[in-house]
Amino acid sequence: MLRSGSPALIAQEIAAWAASTEMTRGVTRDAALAAAPAKKGRCAGQPVRCRDLSLTRARRLILAAIRSGRASYKALTSQIAKHRTVTGRDRHRPRKSKSPSTFPHAGPKDTVTRTAPAVITLANKPARTAETPPPPRNHSRTPQTARPARGNPPAAAPSRQLPPCPANGDHATSPKRKPPIKA
Repeated sequence: MLRSGSPALIAQEIAAWAASTEMTRGVTRDAALAAAPAKKGRCAGQPVRCRDLSLTRARRLILAAIRSGRASYKALTSQIAKHRTVTGRDRHRPRKSKSPSTFPHAGPKDTVTRTAPAVITLANKPARTAETPPPPRNHSRTPQTARPARGNPPAAAPSRQLPPCPANGDHATSPKRKPPIKA
């Protein structure tokens, strides 16, 4: 998590993080070179790799050494070399899927791309396609569609009114409809 507030300090914090991470990895590489090979197990007699050592443990030991100010580099690398991680899973059976797929493998005939013309509708009307010509435009302006002068608001368009509510009982609470039965 970056805690700085300005872009310059964030750049400085990222550079410090990158430098400290690489220094920690460098100390871990030196610890791997100084570590003695394992005496037993599947890695017996083989040289210790960097990935066999815990980077989190190395980071914690390095921070403790910096805080105390007394630990030598050789003592630090020997402490890091003592703590190894297990990188193998020691599977006694080969890894395979728990449930194989029920779909057959795709062949050349299954990968053919099929295209169909798209039908696009705008406001419940099919949009015109490339084959249909656009409707003719009327370039003459009538007084109803003329633009208003600048500064004057446009005239209000006549609004469509809804029909009045029927008074004869043809609505949702009409006695003609049976009310739902409540259990």
